[in-house]
Amino acid sequence: MDGLFIGIAAIAGACAYLVGYAFIAPRESFARTPGGGAVAGACVLVALLGPPSAAALAGGGPWWFRPTWIGAEAVGLLAGMRVWRMRPGLLGRRGLAFDESPASRAAVGMQLADSLDAALDVLARERVGVRDLERLTPALKHVAARFWHQMPERHGDLYALVASHVEPKVAAIVTGVLLDGAGRRR
Repeated sequence: MDGLFIGIAAIAGACAYLVGYAFIAPRESFARTPGGGAVAGACVLVALLGPPSAAALAGGGPWWFRPTWIGAEAVGLLAGMRVWRMRPGLLGRRGLAFDESPASRAAVGMQLADSLDAALDVLARERVGVRDLERLTPALKHVAARFWHQMPERHGDLYALVASHVEPKVAAIVTGVLLDGAGRRR
């Protein structure tokens, strides 16, 4: 019976995630179409009415169900909205706004990388340009400090590795920052 209540709370959290994502979805996303709006509406109904209905059918449910359900919905909604990308006062606005720039996405992705190659893949996937590198310098130095042992000894080999992921202008700057971050001279 406890497994059923855990499953209901998880479904409510997943529905809340989809609703949160609908708030920030790009214009070309399915969530911004009439069908996506219908799915989001159904998710709202499931998230708000499903758990209390299930608890009522089971005689109120266990004592921990209500806090678990509400917590799962809160976490799902905040994760769907990607609150970790919100920054105060972004672009001269008051309050919170989303920083969806390539530099911001790359900085977050590099923190989650488990190797130097994975960090360079993040740079390639986010299509980081020369203008973004000033904001990425601390994240790149952190990558170099974490994965210094994976960096090739020769500077030319390191440049070739970086250039296999990003364009040459970006590769030259990234190679220099990685060398500085690893404590090696250029």
